[in-house]
Amino acid sequence: MTSEEQPIEINKENEPDHPEEPKASPPPDVPETPVDDDLEFLDAIKPRGKAKPSVGGGG
Repeated sequence: MTSEEQPIEINKENEPDHPEEPKASPPPDVPETPVDDDLEFLDAIKPRGKAKPSVGGGG
């Protein structure tokens, strides 16, 4: 439980330290998480979504 509180405190300290940084360009952890999911979802739909040529647009 203490280990989880450590990273949380660091994040809160970083926010006020550089409030313009995360707003101007979010960290790689935020965009990477959704990007990985999107890529995996598209990859799984591409080969499985052969009936949907409109999504592939070329194959």
